[in-house]
Amino acid sequence: ALANTMGGLECLVFTAGIGERSATIRKAICEKLTWLGVVLEDRANNTHAEILSRPESKVEVRVIATDEESVVARHSRMVMQA
Repeated sequence: ALANTMGGLECLVFTAGIGERSATIRKAICEKLTWLGVVLEDRANNTHAEILSRPESKVEVRVIATDEESVVARHSRMVMQA
């Protein structure tokens, strides 16, 4: 609903454990977003490339690695030191 209200998406980012590692989940999500112009490149998706969208896709699809534990630790340290 938000994507429709905003007039579409520029970029779709998959991150964290499942988003980074599950080509099956990414494909299932992208198949539901074809109405936004998302076109997934299967080979890129299956090889866990950084950019997963085809050149003709209206929405860039990316995978960005995260280190969630480090982020939580940093934020916790900031709260404890405040």
